[in-house]
Amino acid sequence: MEFVHRITKGGRFNQIYIPKEAEHDFEAGDLVQVKLLQKRAGVYYSSKKIKLTPFKEKLARDVFSLLLQNPSVKMVFFVGSFLTSHSEYRDIDIAVIGADSQHEIQAAIPKQLSDAFGLRFHILFFTEEQLPNLLRVCPLTRGMFSLFASSMPFSLPTETLRDEKHIEFLIMMPEDLLSVAASPRAFYDALRRVIAIEHFLLGRPLDGASIGKETGKLMGDQVATFLADNESLPELHIAAVRKVIREKIASIRTILGHGKTKNNR
Repeated sequence: MEFVHRITKGGRFNQIYIPKEAEHDFEAGDLVQVKLLQKRAGVYYSSKKIKLTPFKEKLARDVFSLLLQNPSVKMVFFVGSFLTSHSEYRDIDIAVIGADSQHEIQAAIPKQLSDAFGLRFHILFFTEEQLPNLLRVCPLTRGMFSLFASSMPFSLPTETLRDEKHIEFLIMMPEDLLSVAASPRAFYDALRRVIAIEHFLLGRPLDGASIGKETGKLMGDQVATFLADNESLPELHIAAVRKVIREKIASIRTILGHGKTKNNR
């Protein structure tokens, strides 16, 4: 005779109740074996300043439990606006940390989550070896992980390193927009990117709220909202965004100690 039950919390001890139909098979004095079948997933936060609603926390636990059944998945993070916004998020950002970059798993997880929860997930994959280095050198990765809810305790490395080649790679897209037409949302993303890079180099906060606050300060909250929502704007405003991006790129290169913005339009 065997049964599967969850452990419940008692006044002095955690306990497992024997089903009524099995009470004659398990009696006081019998020797039994208790075996852990599935660890209850925990939710660990990057900061005491954030706490998910009960619904979101349950979703996080369920996602963690599902994905961690795969031995190659070592850790899972919820990041992005899902953590801080009640409803204004387009999809749910998840970072999956694997033992290595197994393409089969990366292909399977999006469908697995969609089938299980019927929600839109945006999934980023990192290897255990890759993530620590990116958190030291990449402003965008470090900013993404500035606020998180994770499947196990995690802390960002305190040390950051200046990788000039990586920074130059990151500013390629914003610099292209100085002379190329694009959607308002593309300009918004480019502006936030150069602000984040400058913050990283100056040791300033990289969380979304801090970047958003400076974006609103530079462009005005209304224009920033129009850009974020991909709403059409007069060319005058786009020119103003280009000007700020150009200035930020120049500032970044000054901090790095070389060059000027390549396109001075």
